[in-house]
Amino acid sequence: MARYFFDWRDGDNFDEDVEGMELPDLEAAKIEASRSLLEHAHDIPPSFERQSLSIEVRDESGKSLLSIVLVLEIRSLALPG
Repeated sequence: MARYFFDWRDGDNFDEDVEGMELPDLEAAKIEASRSLLEHAHDIPPSFERQSLSIEVRDESGKSLLSIVLVLEIRSLALPG
């Protein structure tokens, strides 16, 4: 098992994971990151500004392996008439 670290970015805020999590492989880390990102998105209040939330996965050496980004953008569409 390898240890993976999940760092959060929410706008200008950055939260570095110092504990990490032991998982069997990168695919399991990808699934864990995706689930965590979707769960965290529920806690973000809606806004009329573009919002992005991301989670970056690192290995034990600190090497970035992947990033998953969720963007919420509300667009006002003019209705004809």
